[in-house]
Amino acid sequence: MPARLELNMSRWPVVEITNPMSFTDEEWTALMSQVEQVVQRDVPFAMINDVRQGPPPSAKQRKAIANLYREHVELVKRNWMGTAVITSSSLVKGAITALNWLMPPPHPVKVHSNYEDGERWAFEQLGLSTAWPPRRK
Repeated sequence: MPARLELNMSRWPVVEITNPMSFTDEEWTALMSQVEQVVQRDVPFAMINDVRQGPPPSAKQRKAIANLYREHVELVKRNWMGTAVITSSSLVKGAITALNWLMPPPHPVKVHSNYEDGERWAFEQLGLSTAWPPRRK
């Protein structure tokens, strides 16, 4: 479990976020800055967001995501190939599904109950195999 909320770029073009047990709005803002830098590369990528241990974003933090989408809509549509959300909570899964129905993101989002399925899906969005690059343990 990470101690901080940060973007892991070690498996580029798949980026990973593993939510720690708690994080502040300031940490979320820093994360959004990192994600914005990825979007501005104008290169296809996918994301794995593991929320099994930590909380999903608050309403204020979701608004920051919406703002990032709005400010970079064309880049997001062109290059953000999808986000795999990993959660073992049916409540979180239902909430994410409902939010995506109400305000669909400009890229595919799929909720998975285990890391391996989400990982496979994220890499498939880019036409890649999960065998490369290997996951850090």
